[in-house]
Amino acid sequence: MTDASHIIYPYSPSHAAAIILSIVIAASLSLHIYQGLKFRPKGLAYFMIWGGTVFTTGWVLRAISTYKPSNLNLYIAQYAFIYVGPPIYSAAEYSVLGRLLR
Repeated sequence: MTDASHIIYPYSPSHAAAIILSIVIAASLSLHIYQGLKFRPKGLAYFMIWGGTVFTTGWVLRAISTYKPSNLNLYIAQYAFIYVGPPIYSAAEYSVLGRLLR
């Protein structure tokens, strides 16, 4: 299944977009780490840092996957990480909402 003639993507993935999104999300992750260390919010920083790390990993894997579009393992890993990241951010948002409603 990882034959060079078999491309898994149903489209042509953009290497530039994957790199730009990796950098933007990594910058956001750096800001969340800084704020987590400076203000020490209870529980919120953990979810934001975890979500940012997962999401950044997904976009880095997507950038790597653009060079090897026939590699099934990279394809599965990058989709898994990209789809798992946003629900973790939502967990942090619900944590904030729960604190506001108390």
